[in-house]
Amino acid sequence: MEKKILVPITPSDVSKDLIIRADIWGQRTGAELRFLHVRSIVNPLDINFTFSVIPIEQEQEELSEFLKRLDLKSKYSINIRSGVIYSQIIEEEQAYQPDLIMMAAHSHTTLARLFLGSNTDYVVHHSINPVFVYRRKDQQEKTSIIVPLDYSEINKEVIKFADKWANRTNARINFIHVSPAPNDVRFSGDYVWIKEAAPADDNRRTDDRIRNVSLEEKQRLESYIEKQNITAKYNTIIKFGKPYQEILNFQKEINAKWIMIATHSHTLLNRIFIGSNTDYLLHHSDATMYIYKHKM
Repeated sequence: MEKKILVPITPSDVSKDLIIRADIWGQRTGAELRFLHVRSIVNPLDINFTFSVIPIEQEQEELSEFLKRLDLKSKYSINIRSGVIYSQIIEEEQAYQPDLIMMAAHSHTTLARLFLGSNTDYVVHHSINPVFVYRRKDQQEKTSIIVPLDYSEINKEVIKFADKWANRTNARINFIHVSPAPNDVRFSGDYVWIKEAAPADDNRRTDDRIRNVSLEEKQRLESYIEKQNITAKYNTIIKFGKPYQEILNFQKEINAKWIMIATHSHTLLNRIFIGSNTDYLLHHSDATMYIYKHKM
């Protein structure tokens, strides 16, 4: 359970939504919130560097008044920094030592999602803590969570988190495992066939071979989930192909509200390269994402 949450904010409607979401999270978990604002006048020589001529005391007072008007119920504190936005967020993470970072992604269009924003993107890749990437589309009442699994040990922490969150929000979890196609099987749209099959047999639909493989994978996933003592409602889904494509297609198919995924970020280098599947979903999905990182 989170005890401290770091919430970088800017003067925007998306940040206002994020603050309200963070307050709800704080109330449900008992966590303390730290709102961080990096001073917002841009140096024309560096779009990521901020320098303000407004007295910091004035900015502190204005931010305090803004938060008071939102009538937040969680315990919170405020900090204001100046400098390169993303590096100041990482420095605040090191100083405050939160359990979670909550950030907004200003991604209303497909193009904007592809270019997530240098600050959010940097923090996702360089932080040592789990990161919650909030998208405003989350305002819609969707109640589905997607949790991609690869049976690694780190997945168990994401499963625990998803189970708690699903119970708090009455959501349904969709545990999905994407497996490579068997060596002797090839896919083309809805059709599946044995590679060595004669051309006359190529147009047949699902054959015994792929049915057996699907059943084996399904039984393995269900057995794995049963051992995790899940109390929320859930489904198990097996797909074949490239994980990032199948997960994204499934998210669009069910219009899922959340994707909760683990990254294997045991070292600084691995944190910077968070994994092609996570990175692809971060930039292409319109779902709010919870990215879990294992801390050494």
